[in-house]
Amino acid sequence: MKKAMIVLTLSVVMVMLLSAPAAALHKQDTDNRYCIRCHSTHAGMTTGLFQRNVGSPTGPVTTVPDKPGGVSNNPALAVSTLCFACHDGTSGRDVIGGNASVMLRAGVFDLNSWPEDSNTNFTAHTVAYDGSVKDISEAPGNKSDAEGTLTCASCHNPHGNYDNQRAYLQVNPNEAVKGHFDKNADWAALLAESDAVEVTLTRVAGTDEFVVANAGDAPWLRMQVERQGNYAKYPVAVQIDGQWVFNRKPSDPRQANFSVNPHTGAVKFDVAGGTAAPAGDTLTAKVFKPIIVQVDGTFTGTIYEADGAEKTLTVNKYTASINDWCAACHGNYYITNRANQPYVVDGITYHGHNVTRSWSESYATPFSSNGNSNCLSCHYAHGTREDIMIDSTKTLMAGTTIADSKPANKRYFGGSVCARCHYNSHGETFMYDNERRPEEFQWQ
Repeated sequence: MKKAMIVLTLSVVMVMLLSAPAAALHKQDTDNRYCIRCHSTHAGMTTGLFQRNVGSPTGPVTTVPDKPGGVSNNPALAVSTLCFACHDGTSGRDVIGGNASVMLRAGVFDLNSWPEDSNTNFTAHTVAYDGSVKDISEAPGNKSDAEGTLTCASCHNPHGNYDNQRAYLQVNPNEAVKGHFDKNADWAALLAESDAVEVTLTRVAGTDEFVVANAGDAPWLRMQVERQGNYAKYPVAVQIDGQWVFNRKPSDPRQANFSVNPHTGAVKFDVAGGTAAPAGDTLTAKVFKPIIVQVDGTFTGTIYEADGAEKTLTVNKYTASINDWCAACHGNYYITNRANQPYVVDGITYHGHNVTRSWSESYATPFSSNGNSNCLSCHYAHGTREDIMIDSTKTLMAGTTIADSKPANKRYFGGSVCARCHYNSHGETFMYDNERRPEEFQWQ
């Protein structure tokens, strides 16, 4: 029996590895436990087989929903507390402040400073704090029709991911394409995006179902499933009578024109009120690739303690796709040309700072391997606090008595993020010896 179980397990793993890009499964905890850290094989307290009690700094989990965003006795603790059960440093990577190297890479969820405390200049994504849970639609700069409550699982896939996806990030958060797969999008323009891959579908004889002719053309179609809804999470468009038809209806992206099977990648014209099946045995489709975020390399960055002592960091260089990933929630802020990309909210037109500009290792913050800045160049992913914020001289702000009026998960304190790059003004006059300027640019 044991031998049979081992063979079955290996078979499942081999199917996963051979049917898609390299899989990256969630690592075991420090006690070498995988599934049973969160689940119970025979005594689960939900249909997701969650353990009844999972230790956490925020308290035991007594009710856990079957999927992220579900209803529980305390939705602030339902999903994310499961993650904090390990990621409080007890048996997984510490994200609540006990590990300086982790904080200076991803930021911090300071459970003792929530809600925001101006004395510590703390802000964080609101994933696990009672009374402070936010809907995804409330994200600053949001431009999508995203629904649900923000949890750890909104950003991370707790079971793992594939193709060396960084930190098990969800490969298609909010089912977005550059933050705008929704009724506000320019749907025709989406078809010209570089991540729209054209493939050929072939009809299954005697049916209204079409499958990818070469399974290797779009393997991601069969990699992620919304278990309850049972649909593929990636935008797909098919060409019928010279017109492109999306699997979602532009007028209401929650309604479908046709279905996409998440297990096989098959397109089927079986939706009531949807698009009728086309004639012919082949069908041209465009499939949007998921957002794959990878680390392309690292470098050693230097910052300074408050007493002037040097502190070296290992800093990541990311693929530029990190900007697309953040734009799934903060789409209005993904701007590459502030003059040509205004956005409108409640009838008011706004302009934003370019997200991409030339960056340097001397800044000691992450940037993209193409040499440009990205969202993480200026912001922490998890949260910020004064002891991990730096000024324009790259000195840590620990112990400051100055309040940053809007910490906004920033790596830099206050306007230091501006002075780091803008060491002379657009008015073409120098700031001379302003103490907030980077030391190497001060007037001599």
